[in-house]
Order: sequence, then C-alpha cells, then structure tokens
Amino acid sequence: MILGKGPGTVKPSRALNPRIVWILRHTRPYNPPHPGDSGLKQCKDCEFTEDDGFLHKCSICHKYVCEDHKYTRSGRAFCSSFCAAYFFHEGDEDD
Repeated sequence: MILGKGPGTVKPSRALNPRIVWILRHTRPYNPPHPGDSGLKQCKDCEFTEDDGFLHKCSICHKYVCEDHKYTRSGRAFCSSFCAAYFFHEGDEDD
C-alpha cells in the first residue's frame, strides 16, 4: 500500500490508525543501493561483466576482477598487489 497523492497511491482511510499512516508515509528501504552502484558486477579495470564469464571478488575491498586482471597470492584472488599485501600483513607491527 502506498499512501499519498497521485496515480498509483491509496488515500488513507479514517479507519487506519494515525501511527500506522505516519509509519507508512515515512518508511524507507532498509538497505538502499549505493548511489553509484548500478547492480551490475563488472571488472574494476575493464568492461568484463558477470554475463561474460567468472569474476573474482577481492577479499579486502570486495571489488570484482576478471581472470586477466586478478592478482593471485597464495592461491587467493585479489584486485591489486596492495590488497594482497594487506591481507597477509595487516596485523604486523614493527617495534
């Protein structure tokens, strides 16, 4: 039910509790998509998409990379050498 004015909306009836009407008018999606996210998974370096083949997801930054642009270290796929080094040395502190 969508409350409001205009086509495709329903006018609130007097039978509805005013609190329910307020909640229905002011609710938003719990996890809206990021403004720059189109929902299409594609390689961060080229136009290769999930429809074209398999994409690897970086364990650190969660970006997608294709087979040609992935950086492999110890059997894991990363998007860059920085992410690979961060994965293996993030907790190291030199005194």
